[in-house]
Amino acid sequence: MVGRIRKYENEMPSMETYLEKEYLDKDNNAVIRIFAYDGIEWFDKLSIGNQATLNQDIYDFIDRKAYYIPIRYPIIIQFENVELNEEEQNQIIRLIKEYYASILFDKRIDLHFNFITILSLFILGIILLIIYFTMNTAEVGAVFSEVLSIAASFALWEAVDFFLLERKNISKERWNAGQLTISDIRFITKEK
Repeated sequence: MVGRIRKYENEMPSMETYLEKEYLDKDNNAVIRIFAYDGIEWFDKLSIGNQATLNQDIYDFIDRKAYYIPIRYPIIIQFENVELNEEEQNQIIRLIKEYYASILFDKRIDLHFNFITILSLFILGIILLIIYFTMNTAEVGAVFSEVLSIAASFALWEAVDFFLLERKNISKERWNAGQLTISDIRFITKEK
């Protein structure tokens, strides 16, 4: 079975080929096309006034499509078959920009807390190692000394984990949100 999967993987088109075929226009923009079917619910039924939000299905669809688009491509979100007036279109544009801007802002905060966590764990690990080596030279309690060694190692490894893995994921989510925040949003009206 593994051999068959590897053979299939080798025969698959590259991601670039997939992007060119499915997303890229002649200007090298990645276009996310959204079909506004008859009866589409644009706004969340529970939201009103200044707290109006788009239907979560629209955001989910954009997120699913944008997942495959590398950061180097500008994104165009293109709603097709639309029967909205200019005011409604402007409201949708504003809501999409605000939604992804809030995610971008949230990811910046997450990166800040991630940095604080890394720094705290690193400093804790160093302090515990200093205590461990000090206690080893004084030959005080082998069990306590080993507990300090384990705690110091754990703190340092956690700092590395937060730096190498979690920070990378947060950064990726931040750049993706930024890419969607600055995307161009277009509406193609329904042909009559």
